[in-house]
This record gives sequence, C-alpha cells and structure tokens, in this order.
Amino acid sequence: MLELSIEERTFHSWDGAPIFYRAWRPEAPQKRAVVLFHGGHEHSGRFTTVVQELNLPGVSFFGWDARGHGRSPGPRGYASSFQDLVRDAWAFLQEVRSRYRVRLEDMALMGHSEGSVIASALVLAHQPPVRAMVLGSPALAIRLYAPFALPLLKGWARVRPHASISSFVIARMLTHDAQERALRNSDPLIARPIGIRVLVDLLEAGRGVIANAGRIHTPTLVLSAGTDWVVKLSAQKAFFANLGSPRKEHIVFPGFYHEVFHETDRHLPIRRARDFLAGCLAVPTLPEPAPHLIPLSAHTPTIP
Repeated sequence: MLELSIEERTFHSWDGAPIFYRAWRPEAPQKRAVVLFHGGHEHSGRFTTVVQELNLPGVSFFGWDARGHGRSPGPRGYASSFQDLVRDAWAFLQEVRSRYRVRLEDMALMGHSEGSVIASALVLAHQPPVRAMVLGSPALAIRLYAPFALPLLKGWARVRPHASISSFVIARMLTHDAQERALRNSDPLIARPIGIRVLVDLLEAGRGVIANAGRIHTPTLVLSAGTDWVVKLSAQKAFFANLGSPRKEHIVFPGFYHEVFHETDRHLPIRRARDFLAGCLAVPTLPEPAPHLIPLSAHTPTIP
C-alpha cells in the first residue's frame, strides 16, 4: 500500500465561507489528482481507507468537508441551497488548481451518494474538462418512506427555510460490515441533521441531472448497490441511459447496501474505481489550454 502524507487545510469559498479539506499526497506527486465528495452527514475522513486502497501511484487526493459537515463550520447538515454546495465544489476545484498546480484537465472527480450528485451537477453546470467521474451510489432519487413526504417537505421548506430534520438512515441500512457500522456509530463528525432546503433541492437536482445527462460527456463510472435502502437504483439506471459520454460503465453489486465503499466486499467496487481512474488519468497530458476559470459568485449556473 502506498505511503501518503495527509495535509489539513482550509479554503474560502465563493461567499467567503471557510471550508476544511484534506489532501493525501504521495512522496513524489505527479500532476494528477482525484477530488473527493463525501455523502450527506459525512466528512472527508471517511475516504482515508478508500484512498489507500485505490493505490494509484503518483496521484494526489483532495477531499472536503462540505459546509455544515465534519470540521467545516456552520449548522450541521445546513446550506442555504443545494446550488451553494455546487458553487462550493467549483471553488474547491479552483483551490486545488491554484494551490497545487493541478490543471482541471488532469483531475478526476469521485463522489458517494449526495457527493456523487454534487459532482454530476458541477460537471453539468460548468462543463470542466476533467478526466473522469466515479459516482458511488448517486443519490439521484432518495427513498421517502412516509406518505406525501415530498409535498410536506416542500411546504415546510417554504415556511421554515432554515429548518433541519434528522435523517432516518442508520448504520445497519448502509453496510453489512459490523466493524464499519461501529466506526460510523462512534464517529463524532457524522451528524444526522440535514437542512430541509438542501433535501428538497437535492431531490429536484437529481431529476435535473437525469434529464440533462446527455450534456455530460465526461468519462463516467457508476457504482450501484443492488440492495439500497436509501436511494433508488432505477434513477441511477435512467441517468446512465441518458449519459452522453462515449466512455461510460455502470456496475451493480448484488446484495450491497448503500455504502459501496464501506461494504464487506468493498474491494470489488474499489478495484473497478481504481482501474477506471488509472485508465483515464494515464492519457498523455495535452498542451496547456487557455485558463478555464469561471468567476466565483452567487450566479453559478443552475441545472435546467
């Protein structure tokens, strides 16, 4: 397994909000990077073992704690909107680009659950020339078990836009691995609240990403759980069918729960992610293009 040093830093996003992130760096880093986006309620530290097991020589990894998550400040699970998280993600790419001198053309994106939707929405909105996306259990359609949950949530969001609710998701719904369940239950940085506005926006963003997936041409690997109690596999299949990328793969792991990167047989999706990323990142570097920068402002394009 590769030896990686871990740096802990903070960048200031489009609105000045401080966002904590981790950088996993090899001793002799190449100009290649994978930018990581964790799932809802979680934090970048959850990727530490995944980064080690991906075992990509010379590649640096960067993972944030989204605003309101982990070691980033703010009410737990809260953002003014899902679009704010997409703007933050774009600011994060610019942080990696400027501080570590890694071009967008030499980055790949990797997400889990809500983080997979953030990555997809970023690519859809900004069309950055990144090498690849790896999307684990993308939360394109969340299972809402309560009757009339969506209209109730929308009404609540209009009346109390700053309100949060506690997630129904518990560890035994996410993985069969008893050790991973215990680690999750004892992790002080995992919080159960999620902002009502973020949840409603996430549901709408998922539909937008599926409907407009034909505009995404980035090489994409989708890794799905065959038994997912949190999100709908049917939505992931619809996204993949619409995806405009000429290089795309969708792999369903029978019996897996939602946390595909923390399941008992997680070596299977991690190996597929490693092979896909290694192939995409191995493509020779192209000549330096004109800078691909979009001003960071509150006017980030929204998903149609």
